[in-house]
Amino acid sequence: MREATVETRGPGDARAPDDNDVVARWRQTWDRSMAAATDSGDRALVVRRRAYGSYLVVALDLILALVAGIVLSFPLILIAEYIYVHTGHRVKTVGDQTAFQTWVQAPQFNTAALLLTDIGIMLVVWFRLSRLRLPWSVVGLGAALRDRAGRAVLVGLGLGVVALILSDIVTTALQRRGADVNGQQRVLIQPLYGAPGCAVLLFVLAGSFVAPVVEEVLFRGYIFRALAARKSVPLAYIISAGTFAAVHLGEGRTLGDLLPLVPALFIVGALLCFAYHRTGNLLSDITAHVFFNGVGFIATLLFHQ
Repeated sequence: MREATVETRGPGDARAPDDNDVVARWRQTWDRSMAAATDSGDRALVVRRRAYGSYLVVALDLILALVAGIVLSFPLILIAEYIYVHTGHRVKTVGDQTAFQTWVQAPQFNTAALLLTDIGIMLVVWFRLSRLRLPWSVVGLGAALRDRAGRAVLVGLGLGVVALILSDIVTTALQRRGADVNGQQRVLIQPLYGAPGCAVLLFVLAGSFVAPVVEEVLFRGYIFRALAARKSVPLAYIISAGTFAAVHLGEGRTLGDLLPLVPALFIVGALLCFAYHRTGNLLSDITAHVFFNGVGFIATLLFHQ
């Protein structure tokens, strides 16, 4: 049975941190979780919880999330190849395989692949919490989302605007230096032109709402919070933003497709860490991320045909 790790303060708790000291509250919540594990007498649980937030465990869970996405997407690739072959195409030569890779970038398959990747991420987070018998509030979900929710949404909207501006400044500067910053548009946006409206809508909804929620749970709710509470806040910023940027390289056909976007993605990731660090409510990150992705999709579809 999971312990309820509620982030509240008793009036007589002299050690209770200031409400504005988000990291101190996270650390106090974690101390209570460790105390509960110790009191239970379950030594194995104590050992597992001590490892939570370590660099090794975080790296392992990132690898597991990547592997889970690949494993879940494998049946999708087989189904796509079956459809491709049984509609009169071939996949025997290199040219055939290149044509198949282009064909499989259709919005229907991109949406399915995105959702399967998100499912893989959530399965890994669920596995980690279940193994440690921890509630979802440890990664910012549940009742924690209602804590000053209005303020969190306003902060998120403001940072979403800032993220769009800074991302545009960075990508424009890189483009002027000769970098190809259109990889994401070629891989994710161009297949939407001429596609059925329902397919476009589903892809935009998945990319603008589902993906931001899942990514914030992993990169900010889990990785940033765990590292900030257990290790170092500056390193939590760097690792969370860095892994956030690196993972997005997998959206391209090759690593080089989205490599020029890494600086902009790192800055966006750091801003999202700041939102969670500032408010203590993951809703601020989700709002900023939804705004950033949604406006980006709409602007690209309308103005970059």
